[in-house]
Amino acid sequence: MSIRKSISLICVVALILAILSYKWFYKKPTRETIFDEIVNIPKDLVLDVPYLPPLCDEIAGLKKGYADVKNGKLYYEEEGKGIPIVLINGGPGGTHHSFHPYFSQLKDVARVIYYDQRGTGKSSKDDTGKTYTIKQAVEDLESLRKALKIDKWAVLGWSYGGLLAQCYALTYPNRCTAIILGTSDPAGGNEGLYTGEGVKYERAHKFIS
Repeated sequence: MSIRKSISLICVVALILAILSYKWFYKKPTRETIFDEIVNIPKDLVLDVPYLPPLCDEIAGLKKGYADVKNGKLYYEEEGKGIPIVLINGGPGGTHHSFHPYFSQLKDVARVIYYDQRGTGKSSKDDTGKTYTIKQAVEDLESLRKALKIDKWAVLGWSYGGLLAQCYALTYPNRCTAIILGTSDPAGGNEGLYTGEGVKYERAHKFIS
């Protein structure tokens, strides 16, 4: 990994995140967009914006596939060559389409990997009847890395995806070359990410209150 490529990657990622943040915080809602968001909430939980997914999946140069995970499969797409970087979308419940077409600009310096988290988009739903967990999502992400035969990669998380990125980096620090967070809170709090920490938090909360 050359210094020049690393600097180029950092600069482009920073620019893209700045643009996305601007669009997120300063977009002016209209009566039509508000109504659209309300009526499409059920669909947004899995497919984001109706009609957008099919268009995004037709982007030229995308390699598509499925990676095996415990009790299911994860859908992924990738483009470009260079430093591997995996993109984790927000939600929970969103899909990889939120990153299109912005991050295609990285394909000249990086191997950009998009994926749908378990139970969203084109990834399989969990039919075990159990609730999805952060820990499960971390293991799914690690299974994806192994399936793509990547030794180490940069991990970028947006919003809720940033929480997942932090938990992944804490669990598999030796597999991360970098961690990039956009509009994300620190991992922890009352999320109960790991059973032991969740129990400690609840006990402390009851004692204080």
